[in-house]
Amino acid sequence: AGRALEEELDALENDEDGKASGSPQSPPANLSSFAQPMQKQLALLIGRGMTLVKRNPASTLRIVSAIIFGAFIGTLFLNTASDEKGTTIRAGYCLTLIFLSFLNSCMSPLDDLYRDRITFYTHRNASFYRTVSYYIAQVICSLPVAILEALLLSLLSFFAVGMSRGDSGWKFFYFLAQFALLSWSGTAVSRVLAYSLPSNDMAQSLGPAALLLFVLSACYSPQYRELPAWLRWLAWISPCAYTYEGVMVSEGIGRNVGSVEGLVFLQGVLDLPRVPYTAAPAGLSTEGLVLAFDIYMLIILTLIFEILGCALLHQSIDWFGPTTKRYQVASGIMLSSPPWQSTSVTKAENSDEGGGEQER
Repeated sequence: AGRALEEELDALENDEDGKASGSPQSPPANLSSFAQPMQKQLALLIGRGMTLVKRNPASTLRIVSAIIFGAFIGTLFLNTASDEKGTTIRAGYCLTLIFLSFLNSCMSPLDDLYRDRITFYTHRNASFYRTVSYYIAQVICSLPVAILEALLLSLLSFFAVGMSRGDSGWKFFYFLAQFALLSWSGTAVSRVLAYSLPSNDMAQSLGPAALLLFVLSACYSPQYRELPAWLRWLAWISPCAYTYEGVMVSEGIGRNVGSVEGLVFLQGVLDLPRVPYTAAPAGLSTEGLVLAFDIYMLIILTLIFEILGCALLHQSIDWFGPTTKRYQVASGIMLSSPPWQSTSVTKAENSDEGGGEQER
């Protein structure tokens, strides 16, 4: 035991001699750039995010506004008839709800995203967590409010309007799924705006433009075949278009509009689905396949927006991060010299000032 103790002391002395001589020591091969593994980062970030969502008055305001507007829209379109006029009015109800849901989910989170962006830059600069971990936590923490908002808007207006009267079982859940995905998609668009634009004011100005682009290309008015040929591609990248088409096609299944079958009325009057069944490929040749396709495309578009938002967030570190003047001003750091000025020049100026004081 005494010999083992002597060997440990000799090894400790050799390590201290190596440090004193300045000889470099190689870091461990498995040393990570982050203090915690990714799963631990996600757990901590999700816990922090959920706490912020609960404390945020904007979350409560979104829920309250969903209750108010859901009841108001349900009363506004109360008990529409099952004839041609009533079906057209229900199409207007769907577009109104699409506009409101997409507007709230796209514009409401912008203030919080910009405020938390400064905190993210500080933490990321200190290697607290990965950009992907932070972004996934942001997505997960935003889902409960988005889903609850869609549930309240749908529940308070769907049955009051008379959608699919007498056959409201699976159609209501399909309606709810469409609007929950639409709300998630709008939140993804808000993240793209927040992580690609330099200021909240600019995002608040350009956000409505993006919103109108998606809503006007939903194929309510003008309808798909009335769009110029060179603009029809907008209808295939608009989440609003897939929600509108899916909800209205489900509304026409199994019911008549006056003396006409519902699906025939939708195709002849509302131009839905956008590709007629007779001209559609095999994957869109029936109404069930159209409903599944609309859900599928909403998920795909939302994931594309989320991937784009994550890439923009990581790139924005160079655009708006700690090395930029915008970040230093926004975070309250006093700028003794412009951020583009080198530290060597700053040190030279400080030494000149010190020499002048000594001469005095």
